[in-house]
Amino acid sequence: MLADEKYDIERIIRWLETDDEKTWSYYLVLAEQVSLDVLKKMEPRYRLYKSSSRSALPAAYDPNHEQARASLPHIETLVRALRHQIRPAALESAREAVDCMK
Repeated sequence: MLADEKYDIERIIRWLETDDEKTWSYYLVLAEQVSLDVLKKMEPRYRLYKSSSRSALPAAYDPNHEQARASLPHIETLVRALRHQIRPAALESAREAVDCMK
């Protein structure tokens, strides 16, 4: 589920709505971690060993991989905006990412 990632992005949104200028690096690291977690959700899950011919079935995906795929461009834009400390762009992309995770 994308609940943890969604919660973290909502934390970033709450911070972006304040005037705090001291913790950009903390929220940048948080957004980068969310990006990595979402990428992991998009990867197929393979079996580590082959127990029978049924192992030849295609890989299974996380049930939320479509939501992850839709939100990833917005999360990447969020990371870039946080890296360059562009608050309005970061806020907009964070909101769009949360909308994709619903």
